[in-house]
Amino acid sequence: MYKNLIDTATNKNIQFVLIKPLAEFKLNIKDTLEYQDYLFGETYSKYKIDTKILADIINNSKLPDTTNWTEKEIDKFILINSRKENVKLKYVINKFKPHNENEIKNYRKTIRQFNQTSEPFRSIFSFSRPVFDNSKLFAIVCYDKGHSGLHCGGKITLYHFTDDKWRTIGDIYNCTY
Repeated sequence: MYKNLIDTATNKNIQFVLIKPLAEFKLNIKDTLEYQDYLFGETYSKYKIDTKILADIINNSKLPDTTNWTEKEIDKFILINSRKENVKLKYVINKFKPHNENEIKNYRKTIRQFNQTSEPFRSIFSFSRPVFDNSKLFAIVCYDKGHSGLHCGGKITLYHFTDDKWRTIGDIYNCTY
């Protein structure tokens, strides 16, 4: 159940993820109605979300899980320890086990571009660990695409567990540059 949520939340066009999860949520209990209104403004949201669910999540986000991501949890992306770290081809080959020389060539190109990019301008995503409501049927995940260390190119998305699958409901907070 948890892995399915992580896969749903990280279903983005990304390559590099920081091993340390995001731990700071900019959610305030006073803004619950604002989050609800923001969510209802999303054209793809078909859900009526009770403010109690949002209040549960906000309260539960005060002590987020900051355990480092594992290779098993974030299995589709290259995990890095810091913006300063260069990626090694050997690590990527061992993790993804490419099937042919063309795949190795593509990994080599991606890694070379990343390593040659100045540290502040590397495209690296950060994800929070999920924060659940008290029923464990709703959760949020925050992600940030921090360029230049700005840490405000992301959003907080609400998910609902139904029919044995996590489904995206919509964003409750969006921060752009």
